[in-house]
Amino acid sequence: MVLTVYLDHEPRAADLSVIEETEPLLATAAAVVEFCSGEVLRADQMVRMVQHRRYIEQAKGLLMGARQSKPGEAFELLVRASQHANVKLRDVATALVMVVGGDLEEVGDEVTAPPEIAYDTARRLWAALQV
Repeated sequence: MVLTVYLDHEPRAADLSVIEETEPLLATAAAVVEFCSGEVLRADQMVRMVQHRRYIEQAKGLLMGARQSKPGEAFELLVRASQHANVKLRDVATALVMVVGGDLEEVGDEVTAPPEIAYDTARRLWAALQV
Protein backbone atom coordinates (compact mmCIF):
# COMPACT_ATOMS: atom_id res chain seq x y z
CA MET A 1 0.00 0.00 0.00
CA VAL A 2 1.28 3.45 -0.86
CA LEU A 3 0.16 6.51 1.03
CA THR A 4 0.42 9.72 -0.96
CA VAL A 5 -0.08 13.04 0.78
CA TYR A 6 -0.87 16.26 -1.03
CA LEU A 7 -0.47 19.54 0.80
CA ASP A 8 -1.67 23.00 -0.13
CA HIS A 9 1.39 24.47 1.56
CA GLU A 10 5.08 23.79 2.00
CA PRO A 11 5.72 20.68 4.16
CA ARG A 12 6.36 21.35 7.83
CA ALA A 13 7.51 19.19 10.71
CA ALA A 14 3.96 19.16 12.08
CA ASP A 15 2.74 17.63 8.80
CA LEU A 16 5.18 14.76 9.18
CA SER A 17 4.00 14.21 12.74
CA VAL A 18 0.38 13.96 11.57
CA ILE A 19 1.36 11.50 8.83
CA GLU A 20 3.30 9.35 11.31
CA GLU A 21 0.23 9.20 13.57
CA THR A 22 -2.23 8.53 10.75
CA GLU A 23 -0.29 5.96 8.71
CA PRO A 24 -0.61 3.07 11.22
CA LEU A 25 -4.37 3.66 11.44
CA LEU A 26 -4.73 3.57 7.66
CA ALA A 27 -2.57 0.45 7.39
CA THR A 28 -4.66 -1.28 10.07
CA ALA A 29 -7.90 -0.25 8.35
CA ALA A 30 -6.62 -1.59 5.03
CA ALA A 31 -5.62 -4.89 6.67
CA VAL A 32 -9.08 -5.23 8.25
CA VAL A 33 -10.77 -4.58 4.90
CA GLU A 34 -8.55 -7.17 3.20
CA PHE A 35 -9.23 -9.73 5.94
CA CYS A 36 -12.98 -9.14 5.82
CA SER A 37 -13.12 -9.50 2.05
CA GLY A 38 -11.41 -12.88 2.39
CA GLU A 39 -13.89 -13.91 5.08
CA VAL A 40 -16.83 -12.96 2.85
CA LEU A 41 -15.39 -15.17 0.11
CA ARG A 42 -14.97 -18.07 2.54
CA ALA A 43 -18.52 -17.60 3.85
CA ASP A 44 -19.88 -17.67 0.29
CA GLN A 45 -17.94 -20.87 -0.39
CA MET A 46 -19.35 -22.46 2.78
CA VAL A 47 -22.90 -21.54 1.77
CA ARG A 48 -22.40 -23.11 -1.66
CA MET A 49 -20.90 -26.21 -0.10
CA VAL A 50 -23.88 -26.64 2.23
CA GLN A 51 -26.30 -26.10 -0.65
CA HIS A 52 -24.63 -28.79 -2.76
CA ARG A 53 -24.17 -31.15 0.18
CA ARG A 54 -27.91 -31.87 0.19
CA TYR A 55 -27.77 -33.13 -3.40
CA ILE A 56 -24.62 -35.16 -2.78
CA GLU A 57 -26.40 -36.90 0.10
CA GLN A 58 -29.51 -37.49 -2.05
CA ALA A 59 -27.38 -38.94 -4.85
CA LYS A 60 -25.63 -41.21 -2.35
CA GLY A 61 -29.04 -42.40 -1.19
CA LEU A 62 -30.09 -43.18 -4.76
CA LEU A 63 -26.91 -45.17 -5.34
CA MET A 64 -27.21 -46.98 -2.01
CA GLY A 65 -30.76 -48.01 -2.90
CA ALA A 66 -29.87 -49.10 -6.41
CA ARG A 67 -26.82 -51.13 -5.37
CA GLN A 68 -27.75 -52.08 -1.81
CA SER A 69 -24.44 -50.54 -0.78
CA LYS A 70 -23.06 -48.64 2.17
CA PRO A 71 -22.70 -44.83 2.21
CA GLY A 72 -18.94 -44.96 1.67
CA GLU A 73 -19.29 -47.23 -1.34
CA ALA A 74 -21.96 -44.99 -2.85
CA PHE A 75 -19.77 -41.93 -2.33
CA GLU A 76 -16.80 -43.70 -3.91
CA LEU A 77 -18.95 -44.54 -6.94
CA LEU A 78 -19.86 -40.85 -7.27
CA VAL A 79 -16.20 -39.88 -6.95
CA ARG A 80 -15.12 -42.37 -9.63
CA ALA A 81 -17.85 -41.24 -12.04
CA SER A 82 -16.90 -37.62 -11.41
CA GLN A 83 -13.20 -38.24 -11.96
CA HIS A 84 -13.75 -40.43 -15.02
CA ALA A 85 -15.82 -37.71 -16.72
CA ASN A 86 -13.67 -34.87 -15.34
CA VAL A 87 -16.77 -33.21 -13.88
CA LYS A 88 -17.17 -31.76 -10.40
CA LEU A 89 -18.67 -34.24 -7.97
CA ARG A 90 -21.34 -31.77 -6.91
CA ASP A 91 -22.44 -31.43 -10.56
CA VAL A 92 -22.65 -35.19 -11.08
CA ALA A 93 -24.61 -35.57 -7.84
CA THR A 94 -27.02 -32.74 -8.68
CA ALA A 95 -27.50 -34.09 -12.21
CA LEU A 96 -28.17 -37.60 -10.87
CA VAL A 97 -30.86 -36.27 -8.53
CA MET A 98 -32.42 -34.40 -11.46
CA VAL A 99 -32.17 -37.37 -13.87
CA VAL A 100 -33.82 -39.75 -11.41
CA GLY A 101 -36.19 -37.43 -9.59
CA GLY A 102 -36.90 -34.60 -12.00
CA ASP A 103 -36.48 -30.96 -11.03
CA LEU A 104 -34.68 -29.96 -7.86
CA GLU A 105 -36.77 -29.21 -4.82
CA GLU A 106 -37.45 -25.49 -4.39
CA VAL A 107 -35.72 -24.66 -1.12
CA GLY A 108 -34.29 -21.26 -1.93
CA ASP A 109 -30.85 -22.61 -2.83
CA GLU A 110 -28.86 -20.84 -5.48
CA VAL A 111 -27.63 -24.08 -7.00
CA THR A 112 -26.87 -23.61 -10.66
CA ALA A 113 -27.83 -26.22 -13.23
CA PRO A 114 -25.01 -28.67 -13.88
CA PRO A 115 -23.28 -28.70 -17.28
CA GLU A 116 -24.57 -31.12 -19.93
CA ILE A 117 -21.62 -33.48 -19.41
CA ALA A 118 -22.75 -33.96 -15.80
CA TYR A 119 -26.20 -35.01 -17.05
CA ASP A 120 -24.60 -37.42 -19.53
CA THR A 121 -22.45 -38.88 -16.75
CA ALA A 122 -25.45 -39.19 -14.43
CA ARG A 123 -27.57 -40.88 -17.13
CA ARG A 124 -24.81 -43.39 -17.91
CA LEU A 125 -24.24 -44.09 -14.22
CA TRP A 126 -27.94 -44.61 -13.52
CA ALA A 127 -28.41 -46.77 -16.64
CA ALA A 128 -25.47 -48.96 -15.62
CA LEU A 129 -27.07 -49.54 -12.22
CA GLN A 130 -30.42 -50.54 -13.73
CA VAL A 131 -28.96 -53.56 -15.56
